[in-house]
Order: sequence, then structure tokens, then C-alpha cells
Amino acid sequence: MVLSHLGGRWLRPDARCPANFRYDPCVGLHTDQDDTDAWETVVESASASVLEPTTSASNIADGVEYLLDPATVTVTRLTALIWVGAIAAPLWFAALMIAIFAAAPPIVTPLIFAVLTVMTVFWTFWATWWPGVRYRHISYRTDEHGFTIRRGVLWRGVTSIPKARVQHTDVVQGPIQRRFGLSKLVIHTAGTQDASVSLSGLPYDKALPIRDFLIAGDERDGV
Repeated sequence: MVLSHLGGRWLRPDARCPANFRYDPCVGLHTDQDDTDAWETVVESASASVLEPTTSASNIADGVEYLLDPATVTVTRLTALIWVGAIAAPLWFAALMIAIFAAAPPIVTPLIFAVLTVMTVFWTFWATWWPGVRYRHISYRTDEHGFTIRRGVLWRGVTSIPKARVQHTDVVQGPIQRRFGLSKLVIHTAGTQDASVSLSGLPYDKALPIRDFLIAGDERDGV
């Protein structure tokens, strides 16, 4: 028995169509086209998931010098202010106890509070101002030879880590860094001087490819 396909329906040759039946040849074409489009979408999605490149070594080792992530200024300020609070709070508490319970000369208590006020204001100013200055004077570069860090405001230095001397690397995140998506890259090298070099303020999703690139094996590498 031979069946014929009309409008997306399989009919027998002797089947009779209803009197009010109107055959639209585009119906079947539309259905087939929709199926084809859906299949192409699935194939393209699968291909994109397979072929979409991760950050390759050529993209990482581009030899371009980059500043740190701007969020590192906020992270450094928050960290510094926490330290200021941790140091200033006990001092203020001790000064308050002296003012209440100690039989000190009248001038001693105001002098203590004046000194603490100046110190707290200076520490707070330094904790909020210095991170912005420091941020503008730190940069890093990754190339085929290794990793280079430039930093320093008054005394500037350049630290170059050859890829061949890298033993292992770590990517570390503290609680505040994790909140802002930042991390610290720690590079351990062979040798006694500068055996461990670290750089804070890298985006976490960029520090990982740099770490993988630096520890990737190469037949030209050797220690």
C-alpha cells in the first residue's frame, strides 16, 4: 500500500477528503521548516558550547601591560579601615578607662584623647587615600617568557618571573576579595631570592588562566 503525504498528513490513495477540505501546500513546508530551524538551533548551540574557546595562552600571553582591577582600591580601603578600627578601638578603650578610673593630672586625659584623635584621623585618611595612589603605580604583563610586575610610588621596581623557573602557583581569595571577584596570585619559583612573588587585585577569572599558563608544560622549559 502506498501512502501519500498531504499537508503534514499521510493519506491512503483511496481516501476521500471532506467536501470542505482545502489543501494548503505551505502547511507541510512550514512544519518541515520549523523542524529544520529547531534542529539547526540545537546544532548551533551544541557547536557553540564545544567550539567556544576558553581564554587561550595567546590571549593571556599577549605582552600587554595591564593595571589591576579598579575594585582593588575599594578592597584595599576596606581592609585598611578594618585594621585601623582593630588598632584604634583598644587604644580608645584604654584611654577611656584611664579617664574614668586613673587618678591622673587634669592635663593628661585631654592630652591622651587629643593624641588618639590625631592618630585616628591620620590613619583613616591614609587608609582611604593611599590605596588609590598605589593602584595607579602597579601593573603586570604576561608574555611567552613569563610574568612581569611593575610597582612602586617613590621607589619603583620591576619583578620578572621567567616561566621556566615557576615551580607552582596559587590563587587565593579572602572574604572581601571574594565579594568583589578579586584574588591574589602567588608564584613560587626556584631559587632563594624572591622565591615567592604575589600580586593582589587580579580578577579571579583572569588569575586562573595566568596560573594555568605559567605552570603549563613546555619542552623548552627547564629548571
